[in-house]
Amino acid sequence: MLWPRIARILEMRKELATAICLLGATTAQSHTVVMHTEEMALQRSAAVDLSLVFTHATSGGPTMPMEIQSFELHSGSRYTMGSVDLTNTLTPVEWLDYVDSDGVEHRAAAYTAQIPRDEIRSLGDYQLALVTEPYWDDRDGMYIQQFVKLMLNVGGAQTNWFSTLDMPAEIHALKKPYANYVGEVFSGVVYADGLPVPFARLEIDYLNYEPVPGELRFADTPRIEAPHPSYEYISIMANQHGEFHFGIPHAGWWAIAALTVGPEFEYEGEFLSQDAILWIHAEDVRPVPRDE
Repeated sequence: MLWPRIARILEMRKELATAICLLGATTAQSHTVVMHTEEMALQRSAAVDLSLVFTHATSGGPTMPMEIQSFELHSGSRYTMGSVDLTNTLTPVEWLDYVDSDGVEHRAAAYTAQIPRDEIRSLGDYQLALVTEPYWDDRDGMYIQQFVKLMLNVGGAQTNWFSTLDMPAEIHALKKPYANYVGEVFSGVVYADGLPVPFARLEIDYLNYEPVPGELRFADTPRIEAPHPSYEYISIMANQHGEFHFGIPHAGWWAIAALTVGPEFEYEGEFLSQDAILWIHAEDVRPVPRDE
């Protein structure tokens, strides 16, 4: 029956709120799996290279080691979507975290992925879905598991960006995650185990230091500067229906993270935060030059 299930979920949310207070799980920086490629909106079919790094997107670090549980590509129309296992496209790498005062590089386990053109051939939408293994965070004293989505589009055909993937924790896009203009409002719904999550807490991080192609590190120079620590990420709440709205303030990549929304709250006897992450991209409007 649906109603007992909903009642149990609401009861677990109540228990969860108490657990977060006891653990002190709110942090100044949110953990984010960066899933980055050069373009989300492709003119034509092409191979796609990705960087997959577990870090703090706005500050460019610290970077944590990451293990991947699953990595899939979902494509086709809304009613005939199929999935492809992409784990064979992954390459383990050591991503630069920082260089100490003695000039020694410290690196963390990350991945790159090379998705062949044969997997991204037709016009339309392609949803990349990545699930991490739970990561133990010493600072917060809990495990973190993330369910991450990134969407690609070929040629402008809209085929499934509006479809969910039935992940345990997921953000359902109500607007295209690709092809956004700065100043537009992006909307979505937070889901846990197929049901909307009322009043879910979201942190929205800007990818301030983009990956340097071929160098397994982030750029040295940030794209924006926060005038105060409170500006380092945007914090919002979903409404009673799990729906949220976000006005995009600047061009680039934004990670929308719904924190601790998944159905599981325990792993190996410790608290588990299952987070849903959706990457979106925005550009400035490009007016056509006109002769005066």
